[in-house]
Amino acid sequence: MRPILYEQDEKQFRSNGIGILHDAEECKVTEARNGKFELEMEYPIQGDWATEIVQNRYILTKPNDIDELHAFRIYEVQSDLAQNKLTVKAVSKSDELSGNVVKPFIAGSKTPKELWDTILKNAVDPVAYSFHSDLVLRTDYQSESISNVLALLSGEENSITSIYGGEIKRTNDEIYLYRSRGREHVTTIRPRKNLKNIKITTNM
Repeated sequence: MRPILYEQDEKQFRSNGIGILHDAEECKVTEARNGKFELEMEYPIQGDWATEIVQNRYILTKPNDIDELHAFRIYEVQSDLAQNKLTVKAVSKSDELSGNVVKPFIAGSKTPKELWDTILKNAVDPVAYSFHSDLVLRTDYQSESISNVLALLSGEENSITSIYGGEIKRTNDEIYLYRSRGREHVTTIRPRKNLKNIKITTNM
């Protein structure tokens, strides 16, 4: 599909928004396990919607071949006059959770879903994302310092993923914590079979 540009206050993502970016030259989504979920797009400076591609607006696109459409908020637009293109960078809509402060709290023994509910109770602003998990392990938890919702979900320390494990999937309004996301595809690489070439560089 072609990426679609939306206003920064869009909630539904069901229309064609500001416009379909039919002349985008490249639109690539990168997702790290329980980490960054970002978009990078190249768009011609003379393109139909070039002047409309500005910070804080959303770009809706398909992040991979399986998952549903996802909204990414633009945070950087670079103009390259020599190459006649814009390089647009955007982060997952769910990164807005990093702006929601959570007060210190003691949760006691909780499952991931129960801990998420406790986090929401201690968040300064309402959270519109629902949470689902197939993990039912219980563990004692407490947050001793001010944090934010995203950091408590998948930060490096004292977060849901660092304590319970699992793999996160994010949509525009839901968070999933799976024991294991996707399927394993075991592949054996053999010289002269499916390995055509190899280069080795040693650098001091």
